[in-house]
Amino acid sequence: MSSVRRYVSQVPSRYLWSEDGPYIQTFAQMQRVFASYNPVYIGSTILFANDVDLGSAVYDLERDNGNSTDSHISLLDLGKKVYLGVQGGDSELFTYSLIRVCSGNWNDGSAYYVLSGVGPISVATTEALDGYGEVYCSRGAN
Repeated sequence: MSSVRRYVSQVPSRYLWSEDGPYIQTFAQMQRVFASYNPVYIGSTILFANDVDLGSAVYDLERDNGNSTDSHISLLDLGKKVYLGVQGGDSELFTYSLIRVCSGNWNDGSAYYVLSGVGPISVATTEALDGYGEVYCSRGAN
């Protein structure tokens, strides 16, 4: 008999819920907007030269495409993540989750990325964001 205790764990929900309309974009849109900052792509991580470039890139991404979803919607988390960070620093400051919109506008069966997490960002990054880069979705109850 094992001396290790086993506990029943709750399986995390595959859904994200949004009270406010989050910005959504395709990976191709992210690459196009980020191109002027010359980021380094390492697997699912995109690294910028410094904090200001990182904040400016997220700001530009959210202002560029205008892809804001309806409020009070459910998003199916497809499990893939893309991380944004700074070269030589934290590589997971912004987390984007691959999702499918389940209701409202953008419910077209396509897969999009939505900002699902922000780590402890610097003052320089916060100032470059100028009010953008907020997480508008969280793990749903079901």
